[in-house]
Amino acid sequence: MTVVVGAPEDFTLEAFRRVAVDGEGVVIGPDAVRVMGEARAGFERLLRADPGGFIYGVTTRPGVEVGTAIPPEDMRDYARRFRGVGRGFGRDCLDGRVVRGIVFARLADFIGGHAKVRPELAQRVAALLDGPLPRVPLDGQGGAGEILPLMHVMAAVDCGDLVEGEGMALINGSPCASALAADVTLHARNRLRLAEAIFALSIEALAAPLDAYDEALDDLRGDEAERTVLHHLRDHLRGVVTSGRLAHQAPVSYRILPQVLGQAQRAVQAVAHAATTALGSVTENPVYLPASQGHPSAASYRQAASTTVRPPPPSTG
Repeated sequence: MTVVVGAPEDFTLEAFRRVAVDGEGVVIGPDAVRVMGEARAGFERLLRADPGGFIYGVTTRPGVEVGTAIPPEDMRDYARRFRGVGRGFGRDCLDGRVVRGIVFARLADFIGGHAKVRPELAQRVAALLDGPLPRVPLDGQGGAGEILPLMHVMAAVDCGDLVEGEGMALINGSPCASALAADVTLHARNRLRLAEAIFALSIEALAAPLDAYDEALDDLRGDEAERTVLHHLRDHLRGVVTSGRLAHQAPVSYRILPQVLGQAQRAVQAVAHAATTALGSVTENPVYLPASQGHPSAASYRQAASTTVRPPPPSTG
């Protein structure tokens, strides 16, 4: 089985689970291949229209060397050298499922053409999922953003023919954070459901009264997370003997289970929302916006900054 991606909405938590946990591969759909090819051609036109314009990491060096321009004749060679070498160290590494998730999240930047990479490079990155995956050490990652861990992830990609802008596209952005958030979401969901089952067993072992979990309380909570927990607890307690339970109220710790577990449910929902949003987000820096009807000139934006390059519209002659 493989996961086919062709649009941001394809980068779901379920797709992430299939790739990261189940070990499925990824195929880039034909529409995305076409879009990436057209975007790459548009980006090359942008460079030709204004080779001296400011495009972070392409026409200038990145980071503290941002004021140093790269001569047009050196840009391609710089793209091939900029990938760098990962500097992490130590025996503790990211789990393989997380590394797979990082590769998956990285592709979200590519398929819309915003990373200005050629389709063949995106397919090489997707092929990393065929293994073996590189080790990504947890120690020594003291650099800005996610560049250092991404250097490890992308070390296995054949980069001998990179063109302008592709070196930065491999190692900038935040796919590591997206993958970690998604991984936490999957584990948190499972652990919360397990916790609910264990607490339900505890309720039954104590023969605690079931008043605090009654369906009549659902509409009194005013909170969807607590209502969800109440439903789950009742599912676990369905069929239990209702007679002979404690004649007095249960300890407070049992009566507040919906509220306590509701807080946990709310936290899981929040991280799930963050992960779902992040997986399909474009975090490339700089991000390329192909020309469109409402945006006739293509542009390269430096994320989280205001630097913009807008060439003149392409000639219609």
